[in-house]
Amino acid sequence: LMEINNFAIVMIYKGELSNEFRILNNYQMVILTEIINLEAAEIIDQYCRSKKIAFVYAGQFGLSSFLFTDFGEDFIVEDLDGKKCEKYFIKSITNSCPGIVEIEPLVTTKNNKTVKQFLKLGTGDFVAFKDISGMNELNDTPPRPIRVLSKTKFTIEDTSKFEEFTGSGMVEKIKIPYPMTFKPLSESKNCIYNEDLVEDDWDNDNIFIDSDDNISNNVNEYDNNNGNNDWIKMFYSSSQNKESNDLSNEKINLAVLSSHEFFNVHQYLPRFNIEKDIDGCFEISKKILDKAKEGKYKWAMCLEGIDEFFMKKIFKFSRFYFTPMTCFFGGIVSQEILKYVGLYKPHSQWTYFNFLDLIDNEVLDGNKNSMILDDEFKRNVEPYTLIGKEKINKLKSCNILIIGFNNES
Repeated sequence: LMEINNFAIVMIYKGELSNEFRILNNYQMVILTEIINLEAAEIIDQYCRSKKIAFVYAGQFGLSSFLFTDFGEDFIVEDLDGKKCEKYFIKSITNSCPGIVEIEPLVTTKNNKTVKQFLKLGTGDFVAFKDISGMNELNDTPPRPIRVLSKTKFTIEDTSKFEEFTGSGMVEKIKIPYPMTFKPLSESKNCIYNEDLVEDDWDNDNIFIDSDDNISNNVNEYDNNNGNNDWIKMFYSSSQNKESNDLSNEKINLAVLSSHEFFNVHQYLPRFNIEKDIDGCFEISKKILDKAKEGKYKWAMCLEGIDEFFMKKIFKFSRFYFTPMTCFFGGIVSQEILKYVGLYKPHSQWTYFNFLDLIDNEVLDGNKNSMILDDEFKRNVEPYTLIGKEKINKLKSCNILIIGFNNES
């Protein structure tokens, strides 16, 4: 055993993990942080799923990184955003289908000016009512979802047969445990967007309407045909990976699968400026894409062909470790540990980071670059050796102010 500090004890195990899977039973989460054979990673993931152990696989290919998260089939997020639950006084509730609730803006004074604070709720949030005068059907009832109409109004279910609201009461946001289902790595590698998850297509930052007069007259188009017992059907998750216009996720996914296949064969990643390695990995990517298209995998069908320049950039620098990026990405991976305890929503399921645009184009030409890497296995490279003089001069000309604090006693 090694001890980093009083809180972190490190155990070093030497040997093939596949022969001693039982040592994983002592842990609630397993995180892989080095590139290994993909089949081996799939076996570890399957074992973790069978024992209800969280599994995270993260790797860095030079200036690109990937993160895969598998928290099992029945994971529960207790708190999606970590934000304080807001309370509002109610101004009115209509007897209509759907019922429209209007809140009183919170009035505060700042710098001798009166400031109104409006709704901090989004469509799909759940709320609970209390101390409602008149419309007693809303008191002491389970949380219900809302649909935001403006910065002061939102809708609930059909209130046309409820008692008439007579003038007082409060509404409060309620955090509902949110269930998530994760696929194993063996399935998810060909499904970078988890289509099985019900996702949120609303942009809560832009959902408020500038003026209450602009509220749509078609609020009755709200689908209430399924009845109140089906409210949960309108509650969606908000963190689906969105397909980018340049298909970077699809391209990096192909590069990740290709690099793993190359690693499976050679037990090392493509070497810098070794054309045989880079071309070999590129040929593997062609075969993987063709096979994926035959299987009609969604990510593959988005790609008309292979972006050779993009792919070879990844393969060329796949063995590099850029310290700033490694630190940044390590923080992203560490956040998954916090999410496993139910605070904030985990990634579902693939996350890709791409910083390839930092590399100067001249560096990409192996004939013009004489960089020699002495270490066969570790390549910690200073970024300024690759980003080029133009970008360096831009950085030098930047005036940057960093404001922070140290809370150590």
